[in-house]
Amino acid sequence: MSRPDGPTSRTKPRTWNRWQDHAQAIAAHIEGGSPFEPACVLEGVSFEAVRDALARQDPDADCIARARASLEIQLAREAREHARNGTPLASSAGWMLERIAPKRWHLPSKVEVSGPEGGPVVSEQKIATEAELMARLEALRAKLGGA
Repeated sequence: MSRPDGPTSRTKPRTWNRWQDHAQAIAAHIEGGSPFEPACVLEGVSFEAVRDALARQDPDADCIARARASLEIQLAREAREHARNGTPLASSAGWMLERIAPKRWHLPSKVEVSGPEGGPVVSEQKIATEAELMARLEALRAKLGGA
């Protein structure tokens, strides 16, 4: 949107730093437990550019890939320790693992439903006839005062 006397401040494009110049700092944030996207934004770097570099296996992004792997290993150790101590895997470490690497760490859940005495669940659907629907409509009209 422009004013008659010139453009508004919203028209200024956002500038990003070169991610390669900040790769070590991003890696340090990630290894410290920060999520990937905020770590990039904190350093003034487009996380999409870093994500694309990781997907291309760009050598400049190796330190970030190692930091992510290091964090995953650290969280797996924490989750295992929680499990040994009787704490469920759904601890904060397990929760983070499920989010940073869902293909490896997502715990699928099953829900089984059974009917009486473990039998099948019976579901019945009845389709009302036109006559039944008209009777219900008349009953509703009578209840509402003949409207």
